[in-house]
Amino acid sequence: MNSVKLPNTNLIFLRKSNFFLIIIIWSQILAAKSGQWTYGASLGLGGTGISTSAEVEGTSTKVERSESPGAFSLFADRTINDHWTTSFEHIRGFRFGPFSSGISFTGVGTKWYFWNPAPAFPETSDNQSTLFIQQLSPFVGVAAGLAEGTIKRGNDKVGSVSGSGIYFGGRAGFDYTMEPGFGVRSEGSLSFTFSYSEKPTTILAEFSLRIGIFYYY
Repeated sequence: MNSVKLPNTNLIFLRKSNFFLIIIIWSQILAAKSGQWTYGASLGLGGTGISTSAEVEGTSTKVERSESPGAFSLFADRTINDHWTTSFEHIRGFRFGPFSSGISFTGVGTKWYFWNPAPAFPETSDNQSTLFIQQLSPFVGVAAGLAEGTIKRGNDKVGSVSGSGIYFGGRAGFDYTMEPGFGVRSEGSLSFTFSYSEKPTTILAEFSLRIGIFYYY
């Protein structure tokens, strides 16, 4: 079986190193600011994929592989003010029969709650009353990060396709607070890596519609 990988592993290593350095700096900035953390997970329809080219029997052939129809994500958001949050995200697609989930999108982003304020969960105590309002809070946002992974197909002429790159994407959805400290999120996401001058050109993509829960900690 042929194996297709991006060339210049030193370049890929530098990209990963720079990306994780940005993650560390971002986390320190967030830690220095006031705000609340919410953590959550979501599951839905969609998937991830790779598009590249490979030599098959002496001919350059376009190769596309995907992992679908499912997708899941883990996320952590921190409020900046009533209408803005920053976030960390990790998104993966998966397929059944046999199960595989080889592509990941891991990055940072920001969301704008343009209608109602972002969910907030004030501290409570036994001798203090708190007004809690259930509301729908739609949002739009952007994200960027590192996409990487491998999709294997044992019975294909190209048995393994790998890729890595920096991605940018859009986010849209809504949060609904169910009770103090707990809520539901519905979100759609679309992300692509950007090609560069080296060959073969490899693009990783992600699209999903998910629903999940989040909680305040």
